[in-house]
This record gives sequence, C-alpha cells and structure tokens, in this order.
Amino acid sequence: MYADHFRLEQYIRFETEVVLVEQQLDGGGGWSVTSRKTTDLYDSGTEMFDAVMVCAGINSYANMPTFEGQDEFKGHLMHSFQYRQALNNLLSLVLCYLLSTLCFKKSSPL
Repeated sequence: MYADHFRLEQYIRFETEVVLVEQQLDGGGGWSVTSRKTTDLYDSGTEMFDAVMVCAGINSYANMPTFEGQDEFKGHLMHSFQYRQALNNLLSLVLCYLLSTLCFKKSSPL
C-alpha cells in the first residue's frame, strides 16, 4: 500500500474531521486547524501548522452541509464535488452559443 511504503500512516488521523481552518494573520503566519474525532465529538483540539492541504479527491462522497433557511433558498445548491460537471455543462452552452452566433453571422447577407 502507498501509505505503508512511504510510512505515512503516522501522520494520518483516522475517524477525524476538520471543523475549522483559519489563517493566522499575525506576524508568525500559519494556520490553526480544529479537528474532532467522529467517534467522540467531545474529543477535539486545535493545532498550528505552517501549511494546509485540502485533499478532496474525486473518490470522495459529497458531504452536503445543512443550514437554517436552506429550504427557502431559491437558488441552486451545489457541492464542490459537482463543479466539474457544472463546468462541463457551462462550457457546452458557451460553445453552442458561439457556434450558433458564428454560423448566423456567416450565413446572413451583408
């Protein structure tokens, strides 16, 4: 396994979720990261790091948060997991518009 080969398991925290990441704007910089165990919500803590990586790959599932007023929201709610599909749809629409505009101008008399 990749993690075993590179001895990465010592740095991985299983059954842990990150609940807050804040950039520190003081002279030292860095990031404060608050996390908690998914098996015990009272087991939480905040640590400082020089850098933060957000690794939300395509093999994850969309964990859609809920918030007050969500049912009344008239817009479209989308998880970042869906960005690629939405971007592909938007690019298809723009391409269709550009092609139809170009063909119309080319076929219309001057």
